[in-house]
Amino acid sequence: MIRSLLILLTFVLLGGCAHREPPVVRPALPQRPVAVWIDSDWMRSELADPAKAEATLRGLADAGVTIIGIETLDWNGAPTAAVADPIRDLAQRLGLRTAAIVPCFTPTPTDGRELLVHSAQWRSDRWEVTPLAPPRLSPVTDEARERLVAHVAALRDPLVILSGFGFEDMAADVGPAAQRSFESWSARAARDWPAEVLGAPPPRLPWGPEGRGPLWDSWTLWRADLLSRLLLRVRGALPPTANLLVVVDAPYQVHQRQGVNWAPPTSAMLADYPWLPPQYLSTSVTHLVDGLVLAYWRPDLVKREEAMAQDYAWWASIEGSASAAAGFMPESVRSWALIVADERGDWARAISAGRRTGGGLLIVGLRGKLVGGADWERLRASLR
Repeated sequence: MIRSLLILLTFVLLGGCAHREPPVVRPALPQRPVAVWIDSDWMRSELADPAKAEATLRGLADAGVTIIGIETLDWNGAPTAAVADPIRDLAQRLGLRTAAIVPCFTPTPTDGRELLVHSAQWRSDRWEVTPLAPPRLSPVTDEARERLVAHVAALRDPLVILSGFGFEDMAADVGPAAQRSFESWSARAARDWPAEVLGAPPPRLPWGPEGRGPLWDSWTLWRADLLSRLLLRVRGALPPTANLLVVVDAPYQVHQRQGVNWAPPTSAMLADYPWLPPQYLSTSVTHLVDGLVLAYWRPDLVKREEAMAQDYAWWASIEGSASAAAGFMPESVRSWALIVADERGDWARAISAGRRTGGGLLIVGLRGKLVGGADWERLRASLR
């Protein structure tokens, strides 16, 4: 009991003080914006040709796109500035706003194992801890956090969108760096790592109330404290006039496992997620962002009935996800929909459904789909 109180007091004094910072007054986000995610592959292929780049951006603007989102790092963790700057300049000359899309915790080929996320897998009678595949930098390491803050501080776009901010899931990171950080934060050494956190054997249902280890509650609060501190630093590294958005998984229960609490402190979420300790409500970070971009799991499933007919939960659909998100989004935070124009369904129908959710729209995966006049007309029609 005394140890639990000390842990909570530590969070209030160290982490909670960050939440009492006065809010920064920033420009309001545009009403119902439409953004297109330009990834590094697109920039290095078709858009590397100035004539094709201008034709593409003009076509997007004519279709109703208002923001060009430019990925700032490639899959190898290398900055994209050399190919991104000409596209950014062109977009601004055409009257389009630009946004910097930051893939968080992207490793470089030379990063050692000690910097990477380690995940745990249950093997019959024990936990096996190995580096995550594909690799990611671990937020628990000083190097990963400093790298992210420095990268964001160098950006000059009026809008910054973080992608991949958080842990992979509840079983990652449990590597040596995570153990050291957690033990220092909680002032308690784990005798059986990671079983004292994850349980042994693990719960029958993913992170259900039974089977968790004795350090589970402390572990959950440590992850939230670490990420809330980091998000506060990222927010502080941006110019005061910049807006900050974060791409999060929808529906809500998924990104609780990633260690970030986007629900307001008044949320009733603990009734639905008994594996979260009561103190988790105090870790909300919604005041640090201007909007959340909700990534829908199945953008080819528009209506609830379509999802249920394929044995998915109703919230796997675009309409269902938007409805579920409305239950936890605070009024002060804008909601955008992220629509993946994938090959499983009618991408134009998915974009149209995302547009009807009433907020902003971020479209990813359009590369290679706008090859003729009919495709451009489908895009225009979906954004009306």
